[in-house]
Amino acid sequence: MIRRPNNGSPRAEFIFVYGTLMRGMRDDLLRAAGARLIGSGTIRARLYDLGPYPGVKASSESSDRVQGEVHRLLDPARALAILDRYEGLVPAAPARSEFARDVVSVTLDDGSKRQAWAYFYNRPVDERMLVPSGDYRQRLSQLVPDAHRKGEADAR
Repeated sequence: MIRRPNNGSPRAEFIFVYGTLMRGMRDDLLRAAGARLIGSGTIRARLYDLGPYPGVKASSESSDRVQGEVHRLLDPARALAILDRYEGLVPAAPARSEFARDVVSVTLDDGSKRQAWAYFYNRPVDERMLVPSGDYRQRLSQLVPDAHRKGEADAR
């Protein structure tokens, strides 16, 4: 699912990220791709913990919200090519890709709205892996303290 308007050009110069690409997380590809933070916001979707990273699935329920960040892509074609590779998106074979890219409406924290690209998980999910809060940082903070305490105990 890579949607483009009739002229074939990208419909958005923004990207919504909700997992390992957010500021302070492990993958700093947004800097390499040429992106600048606009702000935090939410999209209508459901967040799943897939183990080493999260994925979202579209939702028709207005109460299903995923927290993330919106970044402006300075060179959208270049940035999306870098991000597509990272996300395992093969534009020639989107059905076989792990993630698919689509344009979504993002509600920023100030109430304004932006159209932005987002990557959606393109495989079946186990509903037991749903992150009800829709917030990946919060999910990690629930997991990391136990591991952190174990690490401190091991270091003593």
